[in-house]
Amino acid sequence: MRASPLTMHTGRVTTPVRYVAEDGRRHTIPRGPCLIEKLEGPVVEVIWGAKGQNCTTLALHEVESAESRGDLVLLD
Repeated sequence: MRASPLTMHTGRVTTPVRYVAEDGRRHTIPRGPCLIEKLEGPVVEVIWGAKGQNCTTLALHEVESAESRGDLVLLD
């Protein structure tokens, strides 16, 4: 992720991003707009859905990997 004084970024998922939830189940962040909020430590929260009704916490390196593959594009 680009260094920025903001802790919240807007983004777009261009290819569904798979992740493992705390319960051990695999889930997918679908294509479309999202918000990415940097939390304390090497962790970010990704928020998506028409009303921001879905979210998950991911390790920063997972988001950076998705960004480097082009699966996630930061818009600001």
